[in-house]
Amino acid sequence: MKRHFFAKTSLFLCLAALSLLATTLASCVKKDAGESLTLSCGSSLSFGPLAGADTTIFVSVVSPFDWTIQSKPDWMSVSPEASDGSPMLLTITASRNEDIDARTGELVFVMTSGAEFTIPCYQLSTHGSLLLRDVPSYSLTYELQTRQVSLFSNLKNLSCTIVADDPSWLGAVITPSGQQFDFTCDITVEENKTGENRSAKVALVGDSYDGQLSDTIYITQKYFMESLAAHVTNDDTAFSFEWAQSTMPQVVYYLLEVTDNGVTPTVLATYDVSLQTSCLIDTMTFISTGSYVGNIILNISGKTAPDAEVILAQTRDEDGAANSHFAGGTGSGTDPYRISCARHFDNIMALSGTTDPRGMMSGFYKQTADITFPAPASPAGPSGAIVSNLSPIGTKDRPFMGVYDGDGHKLNNVCIVSEDAYVGVFTQLGHSTTTTAAINNLNVLVSYIEGRTPTLGSSNNAAAIGGIVGMNGGTIDNCTVDKYGPDAAIYGNNRPVDPASTDVSAYFGYTGGIAGVNERMISNCANKGCPVVAKFTGGGIAGGTANATVVWGTNNGTCAIKNCYNLAPVYQGNPGPSGTLPMGIDITAEIGGLSNLFTASGITGDAIGNNNGLKPNITYCFNGGDVYSESIAAGITGNMRFGLTEKCYNYGTITVVRNNAVTTGTRYAGGIAGHLNNNNNKTNTCYNVGLITYSDQAASPTNIFLGGCVGNKPQNTANNQITDLVYVVQSLPTLNGVCGSNGGANGIVGCITLSDADMKVLSNYPSTFTATDWEVLPTSYAYPHQKATPMP
Repeated sequence: MKRHFFAKTSLFLCLAALSLLATTLASCVKKDAGESLTLSCGSSLSFGPLAGADTTIFVSVVSPFDWTIQSKPDWMSVSPEASDGSPMLLTITASRNEDIDARTGELVFVMTSGAEFTIPCYQLSTHGSLLLRDVPSYSLTYELQTRQVSLFSNLKNLSCTIVADDPSWLGAVITPSGQQFDFTCDITVEENKTGENRSAKVALVGDSYDGQLSDTIYITQKYFMESLAAHVTNDDTAFSFEWAQSTMPQVVYYLLEVTDNGVTPTVLATYDVSLQTSCLIDTMTFISTGSYVGNIILNISGKTAPDAEVILAQTRDEDGAANSHFAGGTGSGTDPYRISCARHFDNIMALSGTTDPRGMMSGFYKQTADITFPAPASPAGPSGAIVSNLSPIGTKDRPFMGVYDGDGHKLNNVCIVSEDAYVGVFTQLGHSTTTTAAINNLNVLVSYIEGRTPTLGSSNNAAAIGGIVGMNGGTIDNCTVDKYGPDAAIYGNNRPVDPASTDVSAYFGYTGGIAGVNERMISNCANKGCPVVAKFTGGGIAGGTANATVVWGTNNGTCAIKNCYNLAPVYQGNPGPSGTLPMGIDITAEIGGLSNLFTASGITGDAIGNNNGLKPNITYCFNGGDVYSESIAAGITGNMRFGLTEKCYNYGTITVVRNNAVTTGTRYAGGIAGHLNNNNNKTNTCYNVGLITYSDQAASPTNIFLGGCVGNKPQNTANNQITDLVYVVQSLPTLNGVCGSNGGANGIVGCITLSDADMKVLSNYPSTFTATDWEVLPTSYAYPHQKATPMP
């Protein structure tokens, strides 16, 4: 009630003050009476506290003279900050005042003559606040432990005090956490060998302007009797409990109680195991019948007398629940298996067996917490041993057919090194006439992913390496990939069966930030920063987007990538003098600069369809990552056949590299598309503002073609449509036009080049760039952006 009264009283006083100020004539301190400035707010500015939000007011300024704002309080923003002498309406915003002290400052206007007008500014204080951000009660086991509680406070003299009969076993220290008003309370607890449960309170207190505020963290700790080394296994047909026998003579028998881990725990089974004190056996084993999938806790209690019980051990796994395959759920669409730790994730594959009798590959899953996988057993890298710290889901012969909902959570520190054909967190998503696998709302932070797939140099033996999925025959929606730590990579290290081979076609494989190969749908996804390195073909989102009837033989529908963006570098081969590959990768040393078939692009390296109406669609995508290739480099689509690229844009630097080892062959680079492979492609309503360039290690640009939007248009036919493309004027190196290599003008319609300044004005673009689809957001991106795809 006290805080409610204060809030109402403050609001009333604030409104009264503002009403009075609004009727006061302007009275400003000034140096020169010959110049005037009138503000509708009167002689000062006053803001209320409005805790939890900023405060914005609008002030009319009238002056016949030019003025600028010379200075203002650091907690205030003003727009505009200058006038040309006409009446102005200022938008003045005071950031929320979370402190319990009022704050003051001055808003100073300066006229062209140098005369100053000073407006005092005042903002009321907010009420005192003390908020625990963690569950303020901890029940601890007897071991030496530490706990950290986060809290918010704007109080003065914040401190903590331990309240206990004997506080020597407990320590508590409050320290700032780096952000204003954010603190941590670090709690240390010694081992409890007293034979009794013990409890304490950590009392938090701070000074407010109307007294003190306080809160409490409650601590309880179990006592130490005897450490029982309990081991629990669950093979889904029986539980096996094994523990070391107590050496305490007063223990008459054990009580085993199995419960679930619900809000109100349910006892599933109770077993009494009698012991004779003269018994000399070292271990005992008890096996139950039946099985249970869910959260299980095994409590082992040593019974000394009918009315006396001591807790000897409580066995739990790292997520707080022992013997559970998952954190709950039955695997149905309405009750998905819940994944809350690394063990739960690994259990998806572990329980599927060799034939998947439980149907794990078609189950429904929901992630309920961020998961950080452990560090690999040995260092990962291009020269390291084959190591992984998780069990990828699915195989080439048994794709994942279920639904995995990340619910916005993260998979952190993902490390996979594999020689399988398909490599990713999910190796393959499948589909049937009635079912389509799906990955939704998942964020993957990659430490290192490498596919070391031996390939036979044909499409049916191609490798597919992706940050989330190797081979996508399902749908991937609202997912992201980023790097975990400062150095990371997704590396398509596919190679011939014969390592000594110099046949370039033997490196057939695809590497992508989200998927290695996309043969169905990727939507609303982003690669926010994890580099993609490919020996054959790479893409920031997908290495290849290919209709499966052409390449894979399983899909009869159109495949697409829409509403996606990439901000990560994409490398095919050696980047040349322009840069080095991450993780110490050296492709040139292995394959000697082989070229001519390789492609890299910001969205998809290959986009392959057929002439029967089955076409890959790349729409509403943008690329901001730098792209390097030894053959074909592009901002959106690298090598396209029977495909559509529409309403996309690029602002990354596109570099084609000629390696010293191979100086022959033709290279292409384009801001949107690299190489249009036949006469049935459509590239419409796209623009490029990225630099198109080459890194010619042989010091000769011969047979290198740079196009503002398209690297190569090989056929003079109207069926190969290039319509309404826009690119920025570029002086060095010189562009060959909208198309670097032009097989003829047929099909090229409405393409223009603009200066950098004109590229920032939507009305300068062709009429197909409608305001329905495009907008300019000068505060975040200076050029037009499609509304369908969010900015990073």
